[in-house]
Amino acid sequence: MSLSVSVIIPTFNRSQYVKRAVESVLAQTHQDFEVLVIDDGSTDSTRETIAGITDKRVRYIYTPNRGNYFARNEGLRAAKGDFIAFLDSDDTFIPEKLSIQLKQFEINKTLGLCCSNLYVRHDNIPNKVFEDRAHTFASDFETDTGFIQQALKNNFIATSTVVIRRSCVQVGHFDTHFQNAMDYEFFLRIVFNFPAKYLKDKLVERLIHPVAVSKNSVVTANALVYIFSECRQRFEKGSLFQQEHKAFLENAKERSVYLLGMEQLLGYSFSEAYKTLKDCQYKQKVLFKTFALMTAQFRLSFFVFLIAQYRKVKNYLSIHYNPAVSK
Repeated sequence: MSLSVSVIIPTFNRSQYVKRAVESVLAQTHQDFEVLVIDDGSTDSTRETIAGITDKRVRYIYTPNRGNYFARNEGLRAAKGDFIAFLDSDDTFIPEKLSIQLKQFEINKTLGLCCSNLYVRHDNIPNKVFEDRAHTFASDFETDTGFIQQALKNNFIATSTVVIRRSCVQVGHFDTHFQNAMDYEFFLRIVFNFPAKYLKDKLVERLIHPVAVSKNSVVTANALVYIFSECRQRFEKGSLFQQEHKAFLENAKERSVYLLGMEQLLGYSFSEAYKTLKDCQYKQKVLFKTFALMTAQFRLSFFVFLIAQYRKVKNYLSIHYNPAVSK
């Protein structure tokens, strides 16, 4: 029996990328799908671009501009498939992506979520793709072998790699409190209630370009603090929650507070950064936190510059890791 998939593609003023994303779905080896392009109030030629795609499986839904998670929720409401996949409008699937992941759901009838590794392509380096250290693990793993613990240590669940069973939507839709990181909260709710699996296969190509949304911001850090403070009870009520997860949740909360303090410092908000870092109990970065705390207390702008350069190099190396394929 064929397994139907609804692929949700939210987009906002990405007409130069969205056609490529849709075409990567149309090129799938698994052909039982619908593509839901949720236009979040674009003012460019997105509507005309999608109208030029004649495949009847592509559905265009226009909504007023309210943000990416409102658009994703519109997609969840409109989806008709047995499974739901997510794709950012500037990313693409490799042709076997859905086939490989659906096989996992056939093997394990209780599996709720399947995600994978990915390639990274940079607009300014057109002939190579790279790995991203944050999403790269040496082998597959699943709930029984520490998926939840790893997800709480580091958000490795890349949205464009995710396929969920439709029944997972019973946990609710995307929280819309923030414009960043709320996909992480949604997926955590799922993996605390349904078995999940990570595949080491690179099934998605993520595009890094100048107008991509920044992940290193005060907004994102505030969202993470919200997730592990205000949303914590959602995870603890999950059917797969265990007492050992409490320590991981607490550590994730303190890490998010630390990240908030660092983002405030990088924005030269010295008073806010000092207060945040002073109250932070994150154990893994004690020396660096002490240095940052001193920098905030004495308003040492030169050291902020050095921290920013260190962050820039670290992020660059993370997403320029191991050139995997020359094209």
